[in-house]
Amino acid sequence: MVNKLIVEHKDDLINYTGTLLGPSDWISINEKMIFDFAALTGDKQWVHTDPEKASRWLPEGKIIAHGYLTLSLLSNLLYSLVEIKGMQSFVNYGMNKLRFIHPVQVNSRVRLKAELKETTLLDNTNIQILLGCTLEIEGKEKPAYVADLIALIQ
Repeated sequence: MVNKLIVEHKDDLINYTGTLLGPSDWISINEKMIFDFAALTGDKQWVHTDPEKASRWLPEGKIIAHGYLTLSLLSNLLYSLVEIKGMQSFVNYGMNKLRFIHPVQVNSRVRLKAELKETTLLDNTNIQILLGCTLEIEGKEKPAYVADLIALIQ
């Protein structure tokens, strides 16, 4: 079970700068998820969709998840780590850094760790936060990715 950070008001976020969040629960990346993502995005590169070819050409002989599939899990995993009461919205604003470090093979499990690196009160009473995010792969030394996510909170 995840130890969720609950923040009573968005303005209190400044008090949590530097706080480590997570890890989240593990999520399994199965073949159906990968194939559905390929169909949805049109990215049907063989490394994601051809198990037979992957068995011959990829390390450990398994297809790999799309990097953007694993990135798309970020919001859901992040919501499992922190709850901000009294906010109107949490909007992804962009990223300062994103590096896909290690491929996620089919039937792997991943989880998120994050750090609230910066909290900035904007002129319009919105808050901008910078979260350092790491998606870990069970049993692997290197993470799937590291990303600095920028979000705006109303």
